[in-house]
Amino acid sequence: MLLLLLLLLLLLLLLLLLLLLLLLLLLLLLLLLLRLLLLLLLLLLLLLLLLLLLLLLLLLLLLLLLLLLLLLLLMLLLLLLLLLLLLLLLLLLLLLLLLLLLLLLLLLLLLLLLLLLLLLLRLLLLLLLLLLLLLLLLLVLLLLLLLLLLLLLLLLLLLLLLLLLLLLLLLLLLLLLLLLLLLLLLLLLLLLLLILLLLLLLLL
Repeated sequence: MLLLLLLLLLLLLLLLLLLLLLLLLLLLLLLLLLRLLLLLLLLLLLLLLLLLLLLLLLLLLLLLLLLLLLLLLLMLLLLLLLLLLLLLLLLLLLLLLLLLLLLLLLLLLLLLLLLLLLLLLRLLLLLLLLLLLLLLLLLVLLLLLLLLLLLLLLLLLLLLLLLLLLLLLLLLLLLLLLLLLLLLLLLLLLLLLLILLLLLLLLL
């Protein structure tokens, strides 16, 4: 697409140059008939200004295309970063789940050992206390897991907000560049209009 746009721009530029050359030839014929050397110089200046304007337009369009490409690349990089962050979060969650399962297995083993001891000693009260302790430990582990998940989600939200802010800043910079380019083009057009008015006055 970018190559097609560049080719179209180059074709337009060539057409405009041909039109300008034709106009210049016509004006030269008139000048030869009227023998106005000053007008010839002014027309040459006008032609040069028009050529400069066309070149500036082409350069501005190329700059805009490059800026759009950079913006797309940055967006792709941000998306890749988001995917990497999501993968890291998933890995952390899996690790936490594995740790939780290991702790549960250890607690179950301890409970079995205590039950064997209690059966040997026939201490029902101690059994109840140990069961309560086991439940408390499980609750604490679940709370820790929930806290870790909340922290991970908060980190992910902060990273997403930072990425969105970066995208907004890039868009604002692009808009500012577009406005500056439009202002430059308007100034060049005003200058060309002034030169055309001077030429008309000289012809009159």
